[in-house]
Amino acid sequence: MAHKFYILSILLFLSFNIPIFSQYQINGRIIIDTTIWKPVAYLSLIPDLDNLYTMSGDLIIDKSEIDKSGAFKFDLGYLPTEDYLYRIHITKKGDPIATLIIGGRNENYLLFIANSKSNISIIDTSQATLIKDALVSGYYPNNGLKSINELRSYLDSTTFNGTPIRLELIRSTVYHKLKYVADTCSNSLVSLYALYQTDFEKDFITDQIYYKNFLKRWRGHDSAYLDVFRKRIPVTNNLSLIYLLPLCLISLIIGII
Repeated sequence: MAHKFYILSILLFLSFNIPIFSQYQINGRIIIDTTIWKPVAYLSLIPDLDNLYTMSGDLIIDKSEIDKSGAFKFDLGYLPTEDYLYRIHITKKGDPIATLIIGGRNENYLLFIANSKSNISIIDTSQATLIKDALVSGYYPNNGLKSINELRSYLDSTTFNGTPIRLELIRSTVYHKLKYVADTCSNSLVSLYALYQTDFEKDFITDQIYYKNFLKRWRGHDSAYLDVFRKRIPVTNNLSLIYLLPLCLISLIIGII
């Protein structure tokens, strides 16, 4: 319910300062089997990265009919001026509108970054999947999002193949690349999205300096996503006690022996 009021407050505030019809839009085209899928695209705002896969009707902010050619459109002028993560999804006939299918050929959603001055094109170029592999163009941060998703998809595809040692090596390599992306990306939301594809809560305990530098880099940057992340990663100088305490215990045991 908190998400509902948060999103409504953003949209209501902005609605007094924009024209009804905007030159900034999402124009998309996807091919769907209308005997299975309802010809409607739903647009949702994702308020924080902890809820990437959370779905409810309260998060849906707009919808668009998909015509016979597969075309749909959303006006973006009423959106926040800063970058937010959005989701477009479709549903099967008979399913509730707030239905997400995660993974597989029928994965029914696409994530992308936009703001009130974006002009975005979404074209489905894949015959093997539904909408998740659609080409998103028109706003550069989505190129970074695509690269991150490809890295994560590669990691997920290896989950059932190979020995535990091999899987751990692959995971370590992919996480290292994702942290590099997060460290070098010029867009704070893309940077943060990369970290959310890793096990960052476990990793920050052993790589405190990296996360200190990451938070320092975006210090003063106004972002709802970063605010949530800062609460998840309470990096302080006192965290070094985590490392000193085991050493002190080991020294004490050796002294007793």
